[in-house]
Amino acid sequence: MHPLKSGGDTVAEPAQRPSTAAAVALVAANLLPLALVLAGLENIGSLMMLYWAENVVIGIFTALRMLTAGRGSESDKAGGTLFFGVHYGGFCLGHGFFIAAMFLSREQQVIGLLSSGTLLLPLLALAVSHGVSFYLHYVRNGRYRTAHPADSFWQPYPRVVLLHLCIIGGAFLITGHGSTVPMLAALVIGKSLIDLTLHRRSNRAG
Repeated sequence: MHPLKSGGDTVAEPAQRPSTAAAVALVAANLLPLALVLAGLENIGSLMMLYWAENVVIGIFTALRMLTAGRGSESDKAGGTLFFGVHYGGFCLGHGFFIAAMFLSREQQVIGLLSSGTLLLPLLALAVSHGVSFYLHYVRNGRYRTAHPADSFWQPYPRVVLLHLCIIGGAFLITGHGSTVPMLAALVIGKSLIDLTLHRRSNRAG
């Protein structure tokens, strides 16, 4: 069976309401970059790399959703997850090259940004928030039991594309007018609001 095909049958996922705990975790995780901006420890390049790294975190939890899906054979899960890793990994790699070329100086390297320690805490917080959402909206409520690996394959793309189109648009605006603290703060707040809205929609009943 093709790794992306779930078979002829379709099983509806159980209805659910987005949990307050997951939303709080997401908001709290997004407040850390804002605090760093207000403290003068963030610039447009580091923010862009932080949000790019969040894409990788989203990809990891998507792979976990595929591997723990209750429907489908083990070969479906392994093959679909491997294909997703190559497909989504290529998407993230291309996105990363674009971010580096447009918003990072030659001295700013990904390893250097992460090893500085400035981004590690907010990245960890974002990872925890996605983990909370994965547990509450997929594992604890039993949604994984009726899920097929193919159900999760395309799920991160609309959110990632829409969110980062808005982020990149704001980043270009900031770059053109100077990387000021108010504009950086507005970018973080705007990203947080869009992120929360998309999170709630993606975990709404249906």
